[in-house]
Amino acid sequence: LSAIADDNDLTLTLTIHNLLFRTVYEGRGWKYMGAHALRFNEYSVGIALIGSWTIELPPKEQLETLKIIIDHGVQQGHIHPDYLLVGHRDIRDTHCPGDTLQAEISQWPHYYLNYNGTIQL
Repeated sequence: LSAIADDNDLTLTLTIHNLLFRTVYEGRGWKYMGAHALRFNEYSVGIALIGSWTIELPPKEQLETLKIIIDHGVQQGHIHPDYLLVGHRDIRDTHCPGDTLQAEISQWPHYYLNYNGTIQL
């Protein structure tokens, strides 16, 4: 984690929940544009979970915290109430957020099932 904290080039807008430390880490915060979503950075918020979620899901508490963070963003006006939820792999050529986490969030409300790379903003 010190590598993350010491990285002056950290460009992602991150809010991270780590069960091991039971802590939420805020990167640049709600008010700053991230660099996680190519042409969607201006219109999106990036939230990342520490861990590898290709084989197993994050712990239940981590998923619950993710939902709380999203709800908080909506309540505070940082996330539009009718937001579209997509995984990182839906907008970038990456395996992130891992197969099991992608399958999980695809079942959540607001997941944009028909995303094809052409979200109209």
